[in-house]
Amino acid sequence: MKPLRMPPIDFLDYASIPGQIIVKLQEVPPHMQGHGFSLAALRKRFGGEEGIIIDPYHQKEHAVSLAPWRDCDPATQFAVFTNFIADNDFVLQHPEKFQPAPTDRPGIVVDTSKERVEEALVRGVCPARPPEQ
Repeated sequence: MKPLRMPPIDFLDYASIPGQIIVKLQEVPPHMQGHGFSLAALRKRFGGEEGIIIDPYHQKEHAVSLAPWRDCDPATQFAVFTNFIADNDFVLQHPEKFQPAPTDRPGIVVDTSKERVEEALVRGVCPARPPEQ
């Protein structure tokens, strides 16, 4: 299995900021086709239905499953979305750490969240089967 490593986002010292990392694997919308990974390519990279995505903030591993899209066309494209949700109290106590992101680098810091999520996997929907409840 070869993990999918996201390029590091290093304009903030994320290791020193308490918060949550969200990793999502989501189907690419029709107008964005060509900007993702096909299911076939992800399965090949992962060596099956289960894989690892390495986040750009702490460079930690997050397990993902392609099983929800087992019946989808292997050419269906997916993109990886990541987000870092900083602890709101920390943001309020240390506003100096949260300057606007440089415009020449990807990434965004969200400063608050009431729901604590360590990892999220967006369930896929394909014409072959309805979403699971």
